[in-house]
Amino acid sequence: MLAYNTAHLKNRDLRTAAEEACRKGYIPEETLQTVKAQLPDPLYTPNMFVRIGLFLLTAIIQLAFAGLMLLMTDGNGVEGMLFITGLIAYGILEFFVRSGHYRSGVDDALLWGSIGFMYGSLLAMLSHVEGGTALWLLLPFLLLGIIRFKDTFCTALLLVNLAAIIVWYCSQMGDAGMAAAPFIVLVGSGLGLWMVVRSEKSWHHSLYSNCWHVAKSVLLLLLYAAGNVYMIGEVANHMDAPMPAGSPVATGFFWLWTVLIPFAYIGWGIRKKDRIILDAGLLLIAAVVFTVRYYYSIMPLEQVMVLGGLVLVSLAAWLIRYLKTPKKGFTYEVIPDDTPEWAKRQIESLIIAETMARPAAVAPEQGFEFGGGQSGGGGASSSY
Repeated sequence: MLAYNTAHLKNRDLRTAAEEACRKGYIPEETLQTVKAQLPDPLYTPNMFVRIGLFLLTAIIQLAFAGLMLLMTDGNGVEGMLFITGLIAYGILEFFVRSGHYRSGVDDALLWGSIGFMYGSLLAMLSHVEGGTALWLLLPFLLLGIIRFKDTFCTALLLVNLAAIIVWYCSQMGDAGMAAAPFIVLVGSGLGLWMVVRSEKSWHHSLYSNCWHVAKSVLLLLLYAAGNVYMIGEVANHMDAPMPAGSPVATGFFWLWTVLIPFAYIGWGIRKKDRIILDAGLLLIAAVVFTVRYYYSIMPLEQVMVLGGLVLVSLAAWLIRYLKTPKKGFTYEVIPDDTPEWAKRQIESLIIAETMARPAAVAPEQGFEFGGGQSGGGGASSSY
């Protein structure tokens, strides 16, 4: 159950949609002010710089309080001290959320701090816990952050944590398990991405849409990372296991995956006009360059960076100039269209209600009127 007031969240979506409609000229300024008057938004969300400042201040206060508790206990009972600190942080978080804080930096820091303190307390109490158990213990806290506070960082960490659990248990199965780990993560990420994309129409307009968008982005990256040669090698080295891509067939498959998947993302994003997929493909082009450069030194790194920068800047300049006039649904202009469908309908209802509620013009009362006579009698009529 969400900790935030759902009515306030919906009001914010409606106000944002109305502001966008006014900016595009669909509704006048007067109607926008009417919509804002009927849809209060008491949630406090400062700008990015204030949010960062509040986050850092809240984090410092939590650490100072934890240090004070540690001094008071003289280093004894660290587990209990951490758990109590986490509970206090969570209680204060609920208070601030009920007071109207939403993505203010304060609630973010308190959420992550409470999770960190309570999770650290569990690890300290269990002591010498194995990696798989430690990863499982983190899941309930991340689910709490997602379900209760729809936190995007918890969403991303949950998916990465699930992939880490798979790799951990595969590593416990010996060389065969480590050889299968990339394929298992690859298939799991692919299935998760397929489910997210398939149900996009239903979640795109929900209150958890921000978490779903992050999940889609992380699954795209995990799907690529599962077959990236560099990532596979680094995970194998960290686990003190042999390189899974040791055979020529596996090596060829992973190199093809490393090089081709970013371009496949770009093509997929352009075809579907999906900004998330397109951005993931463009971002992973850098991963391709880094991976190839790591294993095959073609030229000095400085020259590669300069040459790549020139190519990207030239391509960006050409696309900006080319898309000033929209081409086949693509344009350089930023035209966000993330307004929930229910918000569009409710705004339309508000506008209609406001229009219908306006009182009709009242005709002036008729007094004595001259004229109408037929016999030239100064307004007198020949008939009674």
